[in-house]
Amino acid sequence: MSPFSSWPNQGSLLWVGRPSPSLKESEIFQFARLLICGKDSRNHTLFETGVHPDFYLIEPTDSRWIKIDQIRALIDWANTRPQISTRKLAIIYPADALNLQAANALLKTLEEPMPEMLFILVSVYPKTLPATLLSRCHWIRHRSGQQPVEMDDNLRKQILQDLKKLRKGEVDPVIVAASWLKNNSEALISGLMVVLYESLTRAAHANTVAAIKPSAFEFLDLIYEAKRCIQEKAPANMTLLIENLLIQYIHSYGKKLDSTEFSDLRHCERSEAIQKHLHVIPAKAGIQ
Repeated sequence: MSPFSSWPNQGSLLWVGRPSPSLKESEIFQFARLLICGKDSRNHTLFETGVHPDFYLIEPTDSRWIKIDQIRALIDWANTRPQISTRKLAIIYPADALNLQAANALLKTLEEPMPEMLFILVSVYPKTLPATLLSRCHWIRHRSGQQPVEMDDNLRKQILQDLKKLRKGEVDPVIVAASWLKNNSEALISGLMVVLYESLTRAAHANTVAAIKPSAFEFLDLIYEAKRCIQEKAPANMTLLIENLLIQYIHSYGKKLDSTEFSDLRHCERSEAIQKHLHVIPAKAGIQ
Protein backbone atom coordinates (compact mmCIF):
# COMPACT_ATOMS: atom_id res chain seq x y z
CA MET A 1 0.00 0.00 0.00
CA SER A 2 1.27 3.47 -0.83
CA PRO A 3 2.22 5.57 2.21
CA PHE A 4 0.13 8.36 0.65
CA SER A 5 -3.14 6.40 0.74
CA SER A 6 -4.09 7.66 4.19
CA TRP A 7 -3.04 11.30 3.72
CA PRO A 8 -5.53 13.82 5.10
CA ASN A 9 -6.95 16.75 3.13
CA GLN A 10 -5.47 19.15 5.65
CA GLY A 11 -2.85 19.08 8.36
CA SER A 12 0.91 18.61 8.60
CA LEU A 13 3.06 15.74 7.39
CA LEU A 14 6.70 15.03 8.11
CA TRP A 15 8.33 13.15 5.24
CA VAL A 16 11.49 11.53 6.62
CA GLY A 17 14.13 10.77 4.01
CA ARG A 18 16.35 12.36 1.40
CA PRO A 19 14.51 13.16 -1.85
CA SER A 20 16.15 11.28 -4.71
CA PRO A 21 17.60 12.11 -7.16
CA SER A 22 16.45 15.66 -6.32
CA LEU A 23 13.45 17.24 -4.65
CA LYS A 24 11.64 18.09 -7.89
CA GLU A 25 12.26 14.60 -9.30
CA SER A 26 11.33 12.77 -6.11
CA GLU A 27 8.24 10.73 -5.30
CA ILE A 28 7.13 13.26 -2.68
CA PHE A 29 7.20 16.18 -5.14
CA GLN A 30 5.42 14.28 -7.89
CA PHE A 31 2.69 13.16 -5.53
CA ALA A 32 2.31 16.74 -4.30
CA ARG A 33 1.74 17.74 -7.92
CA LEU A 34 -0.99 15.10 -8.27
CA LEU A 35 -2.70 16.33 -5.11
CA ILE A 36 -2.74 19.89 -6.38
CA CYS A 37 -3.30 19.37 -10.10
CA GLY A 38 -5.36 16.21 -10.44
CA LYS A 39 -6.02 15.56 -14.14
CA ASP A 40 -6.24 19.23 -15.14
CA SER A 41 -3.55 19.93 -17.77
CA ARG A 42 -3.62 23.68 -17.07
CA ASN A 43 -2.87 23.03 -13.41
CA HIS A 44 0.06 20.79 -14.36
CA THR A 45 1.47 23.48 -16.64
CA LEU A 46 1.27 26.08 -13.87
CA PHE A 47 2.87 23.68 -11.41
CA GLU A 48 5.75 22.76 -13.73
CA THR A 49 6.52 26.41 -14.44
CA GLY A 50 6.52 27.24 -10.72
CA VAL A 51 3.59 29.69 -10.78
CA HIS A 52 0.72 27.56 -9.44
CA PRO A 53 -1.15 29.81 -6.96
CA ASP A 54 -2.05 26.93 -4.64
CA PHE A 55 1.44 25.48 -4.26
CA TYR A 56 4.23 26.97 -2.15
CA LEU A 57 7.82 25.75 -1.88
CA ILE A 58 10.18 27.03 0.81
CA GLU A 59 13.92 26.41 0.61
CA PRO A 60 16.94 28.21 2.08
CA THR A 61 17.76 31.35 0.09
CA ASP A 62 20.92 33.33 0.83
CA SER A 63 22.10 31.02 3.61
CA ARG A 64 21.70 27.43 4.72
CA TRP A 65 18.84 28.41 7.04
CA ILE A 66 15.12 28.97 6.43
CA LYS A 67 14.38 32.24 8.19
CA ILE A 68 11.38 33.68 9.98
CA ASP A 69 10.55 36.17 7.19
CA GLN A 70 10.06 33.25 4.81
CA ILE A 71 7.75 31.53 7.27
CA ARG A 72 5.73 34.70 7.83
CA ALA A 73 5.17 34.98 4.08
CA LEU A 74 4.12 31.31 4.02
CA ILE A 75 1.65 31.84 6.87
CA ASP A 76 0.04 34.80 5.08
CA TRP A 77 -0.35 32.65 1.97
CA ALA A 78 -1.63 29.64 3.94
CA ASN A 79 -4.39 31.68 5.59
CA THR A 80 -6.25 32.12 2.29
CA ARG A 81 -8.48 29.69 0.42
CA PRO A 82 -7.43 27.78 -2.74
CA GLN A 83 -7.74 29.72 -5.97
CA ILE A 84 -7.99 27.07 -8.69
CA SER A 85 -7.44 23.72 -6.94
CA THR A 86 -9.43 21.85 -4.31
CA ARG A 87 -6.61 22.27 -1.78
CA LYS A 88 -3.44 24.23 -1.06
CA LEU A 89 -0.12 22.55 -0.41
CA ALA A 90 3.22 23.80 0.89
CA ILE A 91 6.53 21.93 0.98
CA ILE A 92 9.31 22.98 3.35
CA TYR A 93 12.64 21.49 2.32
CA PRO A 94 14.80 20.79 4.13
CA ALA A 95 12.82 21.25 7.33
CA ASP A 96 16.14 20.70 9.14
CA ALA A 97 17.11 24.19 7.89
CA LEU A 98 14.38 25.94 9.92
CA ASN A 99 16.00 28.11 12.56
CA LEU A 100 14.33 28.10 15.97
CA GLN A 101 12.48 31.38 15.45
CA ALA A 102 11.09 30.21 12.12
CA ALA A 103 10.02 26.86 13.57
CA ASN A 104 8.27 28.53 16.49
CA ALA A 105 6.45 30.95 14.18
CA LEU A 106 5.08 27.99 12.24
CA LEU A 107 3.65 26.08 15.20
CA LYS A 108 0.18 27.65 15.45
CA THR A 109 -0.41 27.39 11.71
CA LEU A 110 0.57 23.71 11.73
CA GLU A 111 -1.75 23.05 14.66
CA GLU A 112 -4.74 24.92 13.24
CA PRO A 113 -4.45 24.94 9.43
CA MET A 114 -7.08 26.39 7.13
CA PRO A 115 -9.45 23.86 5.54
CA GLU A 116 -7.85 22.10 2.57
CA MET A 117 -4.37 23.33 3.63
CA LEU A 118 -1.68 20.66 3.71
CA PHE A 119 1.92 21.18 4.87
CA ILE A 120 4.69 18.73 3.99
CA LEU A 121 7.95 19.08 5.91
CA VAL A 122 10.76 17.07 4.32
CA SER A 123 13.52 16.14 6.74
CA VAL A 124 16.62 13.99 6.43
CA TYR A 125 17.46 14.29 10.14
CA PRO A 126 14.17 14.71 12.04
CA LYS A 127 15.84 14.29 15.42
CA THR A 128 17.40 17.72 14.97
CA LEU A 129 13.99 19.41 14.69
CA PRO A 130 12.25 21.05 17.67
CA ALA A 131 10.05 18.58 19.54
CA THR A 132 7.17 21.07 19.57
CA LEU A 133 7.19 21.01 15.78
CA LEU A 134 7.51 17.22 15.51
CA SER A 135 4.53 16.72 17.81
CA ARG A 136 2.28 18.53 15.31
CA CYS A 137 3.13 16.34 12.33
CA HIS A 138 2.04 12.95 11.07
CA TRP A 139 5.20 11.00 10.18
CA ILE A 140 5.86 9.19 6.93
CA ARG A 141 9.25 7.48 6.74
CA HIS A 142 10.52 6.94 3.22
CA ARG A 143 12.42 3.64 3.04
CA SER A 144 15.00 4.87 0.57
CA GLY A 145 15.71 7.99 2.59
CA GLN A 146 18.98 8.47 4.41
CA GLN A 147 18.72 7.67 8.07
CA PRO A 148 20.38 9.64 10.85
CA VAL A 149 23.91 8.50 11.61
CA GLU A 150 24.09 6.26 14.67
CA MET A 151 25.78 7.83 17.67
CA ASP A 152 28.81 6.29 19.37
CA ASP A 153 27.80 3.54 21.82
CA ASN A 154 30.18 4.75 24.51
CA LEU A 155 28.83 8.29 24.26
CA ARG A 156 25.26 7.00 24.42
CA LYS A 157 26.06 4.95 27.52
CA GLN A 158 27.73 7.91 29.21
CA ILE A 159 24.83 10.25 28.47
CA LEU A 160 22.22 7.77 29.70
CA GLN A 161 24.10 7.04 32.94
CA ASP A 162 24.74 10.69 33.72
CA LEU A 163 21.17 11.77 32.96
CA LYS A 164 19.87 9.09 35.31
CA LYS A 165 22.11 10.38 38.09
CA LEU A 166 21.03 13.95 37.39
CA ARG A 167 17.36 13.01 37.62
CA LYS A 168 17.98 11.43 41.03
CA GLY A 169 20.06 14.38 42.25
CA GLU A 170 23.11 12.15 42.74
CA VAL A 171 25.60 14.33 40.87
CA ASP A 172 26.40 18.00 40.36
CA PRO A 173 25.67 19.21 36.79
CA VAL A 174 28.94 21.16 36.86
CA ILE A 175 30.88 17.90 37.35
CA VAL A 176 28.93 16.15 34.59
CA ALA A 177 29.55 19.07 32.22
CA ALA A 178 33.30 18.85 32.82
CA SER A 179 33.23 15.17 31.94
CA TRP A 180 31.10 15.67 28.83
CA LEU A 181 33.33 18.42 27.47
CA LYS A 182 36.01 15.81 26.75
CA ASN A 183 33.87 14.85 23.72
CA ASN A 184 33.37 16.72 20.45
CA SER A 185 30.86 19.51 21.14
CA GLU A 186 28.59 18.97 18.14
CA ALA A 187 28.60 15.18 18.57
CA LEU A 188 27.74 15.63 22.24
CA ILE A 189 24.80 17.98 21.61
CA SER A 190 23.51 15.75 18.79
CA GLY A 191 23.83 12.69 21.03
CA LEU A 192 21.93 14.38 23.83
CA MET A 193 19.20 15.33 21.40
CA VAL A 194 18.93 11.79 20.05
CA VAL A 195 18.77 10.18 23.50
CA LEU A 196 16.05 12.51 24.76
CA TYR A 197 14.04 12.35 21.58
CA GLU A 198 14.12 8.55 21.67
CA SER A 199 12.71 8.65 25.20
CA LEU A 200 9.80 10.79 23.99
CA THR A 201 9.24 8.46 21.06
CA ARG A 202 9.04 5.46 23.40
CA ALA A 203 6.52 7.35 25.52
CA ALA A 204 4.44 8.07 22.42
CA HIS A 205 4.46 4.41 21.37
CA ALA A 206 3.50 3.37 24.91
CA ASN A 207 0.65 5.91 24.98
CA THR A 208 2.15 7.66 28.01
CA VAL A 209 2.55 11.08 26.37
CA ALA A 210 0.21 12.66 28.92
CA ALA A 211 2.77 11.93 31.64
CA ILE A 212 5.47 13.96 29.87
CA LYS A 213 6.00 17.41 31.30
CA PRO A 214 5.61 20.28 28.80
CA SER A 215 9.00 21.51 29.98
CA ALA A 216 10.54 18.37 28.48
CA PHE A 217 9.65 19.59 24.99
CA GLU A 218 10.90 23.06 25.85
CA PHE A 219 14.19 21.51 26.96
CA LEU A 220 14.61 19.75 23.62
CA ASP A 221 14.12 23.10 21.93
CA LEU A 222 16.96 24.49 24.05
CA ILE A 223 19.18 21.69 22.77
CA TYR A 224 18.14 22.50 19.21
CA GLU A 225 19.11 26.14 19.76
CA ALA A 226 22.44 25.10 21.28
CA LYS A 227 23.13 22.92 18.24
CA ARG A 228 22.32 25.85 15.97
CA CYS A 229 24.78 28.06 17.85
CA ILE A 230 27.52 25.47 17.39
CA GLN A 231 26.74 24.92 13.70
CA GLU A 232 26.72 28.67 13.03
CA LYS A 233 29.97 29.01 14.98
CA ALA A 234 28.41 31.62 17.26
CA PRO A 235 30.82 32.77 19.96
CA ALA A 236 30.09 30.61 22.97
CA ASN A 237 31.63 29.37 26.18
CA MET A 238 31.02 25.64 25.82
CA THR A 239 31.37 25.05 29.55
CA LEU A 240 28.56 27.51 30.26
CA LEU A 241 26.48 26.10 27.43
CA ILE A 242 26.63 22.48 28.64
CA GLU A 243 26.14 23.44 32.30
CA ASN A 244 23.06 25.45 31.38
CA LEU A 245 21.56 22.52 29.45
CA LEU A 246 22.13 20.13 32.34
CA ILE A 247 20.58 22.54 34.83
CA GLN A 248 17.55 22.89 32.56
CA TYR A 249 17.42 19.09 32.25
CA ILE A 250 17.14 18.77 36.03
CA HIS A 251 14.36 21.32 35.99
CA SER A 252 12.49 19.46 33.23
CA TYR A 253 13.01 15.85 34.31
CA GLY A 254 14.42 15.70 37.81
CA LYS A 255 13.49 16.87 41.25
CA LYS A 256 13.19 20.54 42.08
CA LEU A 257 16.51 22.35 42.35
CA ASP A 258 17.57 23.18 45.88
CA SER A 259 20.38 25.69 46.33
CA THR A 260 21.78 23.56 49.18
CA GLU A 261 22.19 20.43 47.03
CA PHE A 262 25.29 21.44 45.10
CA SER A 263 28.68 22.35 46.43
CA ASP A 264 29.30 24.80 43.57
CA LEU A 265 26.47 27.33 43.39
CA ARG A 266 28.02 29.19 40.48
CA HIS A 267 25.99 27.11 38.02
CA CYS A 268 22.86 29.22 38.68
CA GLU A 269 24.72 32.38 37.71
CA ARG A 270 26.30 30.60 34.76
CA SER A 271 22.88 29.53 33.50
CA GLU A 272 21.71 33.14 33.39
CA ALA A 273 24.95 34.26 31.77
CA ILE A 274 24.85 31.76 28.92
CA GLN A 275 21.18 32.48 28.20
CA LYS A 276 22.00 36.16 27.79
CA HIS A 277 25.15 35.43 25.79
CA LEU A 278 23.50 33.10 23.27
CA HIS A 279 19.99 34.57 23.45
CA VAL A 280 18.71 31.14 24.44
CA ILE A 281 15.13 31.19 25.67
CA PRO A 282 14.84 29.41 29.05
CA ALA A 283 12.02 27.05 29.98
CA LYS A 284 8.86 28.98 30.86
CA ALA A 285 8.79 27.91 34.47
CA GLY A 286 12.41 28.96 35.00
CA ILE A 287 14.75 27.60 37.64
CA GLN A 288 13.22 27.81 41.06
